[in-house]
Amino acid sequence: MVEGLNEFFTGYVLYKTRDKYRCYDYWIERKYAFCRISYEPYVKVFGALARTLIPIRDLKEIFFYKENVRWQIIYSNFLRKHKLPKIFRDWRTVSDLEEAIIDALNSTGRRKEAIKFEALLNDDVQFVLNYDAMKTRDTKKV
Repeated sequence: MVEGLNEFFTGYVLYKTRDKYRCYDYWIERKYAFCRISYEPYVKVFGALARTLIPIRDLKEIFFYKENVRWQIIYSNFLRKHKLPKIFRDWRTVSDLEEAIIDALNSTGRRKEAIKFEALLNDDVQFVLNYDAMKTRDTKKV
């Protein structure tokens, strides 16, 4: 699971530099064996979450190290804010993780997000990992 988040951010960097370098295209199109997504199902989970629910900046909070801050506190706050199950654990299969997220969305009254999330999981990885279509900040109405 952690590898999926790592590779999600690898894709993010490649995507942001795609005008200068072709690496993103090679990565997303699986053009070369040494330059392709290794943990595609988990990367898709993070892509789908970033397109339906979680701003990329919140994913950055649980990914990048902050000195003098306990990661467990950041992670607990992240889970509470987004009302998600503990995503960083040993899942038997990626389907178990996907189902747990969908159940969490449905049980907290976010049926619309659950439907969108599930649809994205079934979509092509090139569509899901369009980083321009991902949330960059919270869009909750006050």
